[in-house]
Amino acid sequence: MGDLILFTVTLSTALDLVIVRAKVHINGTFKFNR
Repeated sequence: MGDLILFTVTLSTALDLVIVRAKVHINGTFKFNR
């Protein structure tokens, strides 16, 4: 049970990092285009 919780937390953290990186990349692209 603990492993499942740890896996879920790790997965959600990884997804958060990916989303943040995507937002930063999109913002940087928009600023660069302007």
